[in-house]
Amino acid sequence: MLRAFNFQPCKCRISAMLPFVCIGGLLSMVSHADDDVQQGPPLGWSFGAAVISNDLSYRGVDSDVIVVPAVGYEGEDYFIRGLSVGRHLYRDRAQQLWTTVNLDLSRFKPSESSDVQMQQLDSRKISANWGLGYRYTPNRWVNLTFTVNTDVSGRHNGQRAQAQYALPLNRPMQAWQISPQIGVNYMSKDYVNYYFGVSEVEAIGSGISEYRGDHSVNPFVGVSGYQYFSERLSMAAGYQYSRTASGIANSPMATQRSYRTIFVTLLYRW
Repeated sequence: MLRAFNFQPCKCRISAMLPFVCIGGLLSMVSHADDDVQQGPPLGWSFGAAVISNDLSYRGVDSDVIVVPAVGYEGEDYFIRGLSVGRHLYRDRAQQLWTTVNLDLSRFKPSESSDVQMQQLDSRKISANWGLGYRYTPNRWVNLTFTVNTDVSGRHNGQRAQAQYALPLNRPMQAWQISPQIGVNYMSKDYVNYYFGVSEVEAIGSGISEYRGDHSVNPFVGVSGYQYFSERLSMAAGYQYSRTASGIANSPMATQRSYRTIFVTLLYRW
């Protein structure tokens, strides 16, 4: 029987504005295309590549397009999904609970900005996180996912959380799926301040106003889908549009209140 990957929109962070639901989102939990409810993922490895485009909200920074390797492994207890390594804590036909250690690729490089003042700021670097995730799928019409992550690298000591509802539109035995999604991202004060705050020292050196970031609750909508060409070869794509709260939008480093993310990935499962 054909098994199909239930991909979510890319949650890798190319900048602080990407939905954190990480490259691991490209290799999200797997569903059986011939079952009415979700099961555990097929065991084994998958390899491929992903193209990710994000319209960054930093001043003077153009849209970012990158190509990254997509590597996944699904075992009975452990999994690898892109930049996330995790362990299943509990799984049945309706509920899944897991823990992960993952990389958050949020970053800001002053040299990438065409704005002279922004070029005087300090870099904002990637961070390592520990997190928990929970998915509730009692039937094929309900797919609720909750994740929470906290920095363990000492970069910012901030937290991120996400709640998402997805509606898979495929039917049993189909090798494709389209899933509209709606949800909300939360970023703590420490997280926002690290990526969008401007310290007193930076303000003096750059001429940009000093700014202390606040926590941010950002709603989003999106759609993702996959197509299986064979039992092993698949393609997935997704689009997500988000609105940023005032904690980010009011930063002198930011230029807009919304952003979008697009991804396409091709995977081969061994």
